[in-house]
Amino acid sequence: MRVEDFFGVDVDLDEVLRWKEQGADIETILLGLRNMGCSMVACMSVFDASGLMPLSKAKIVVHNSRTWRDQYPENTAFQEDLGDILDRMDDDDRDVK
Repeated sequence: MRVEDFFGVDVDLDEVLRWKEQGADIETILLGLRNMGCSMVACMSVFDASGLMPLSKAKIVVHNSRTWRDQYPENTAFQEDLGDILDRMDDDDRDVK
C-alpha cells in the first residue's frame, strides 16, 4: 500500500493500479478519484505518481475527460489567463536587460 497525500486527499496508489488491472478505464478511475475529493491537478499527479501515465499526458487526458467536462470552460480560461501572465512576465524580463 502506497498512500500519498495529493492536495489534502490520501490516495492509495496501489489501489489505483488495481482499478486499472481490473479493467477500469481512465474515465472510471477519474470519476473514482473525483468522488474521493481529488481536484483536477490531484488527478494528474496521481496518474503520474502511480505510473499510469506521465504528467504531460495526464494533463491533456484529465483536462479533456468527460469526468471533468463541467470544469472545462473555467480551466481553459484559467490556463489562458496564466499564459497571458507568463507572457507579460517574460516581456518584463526582457525590458530589464
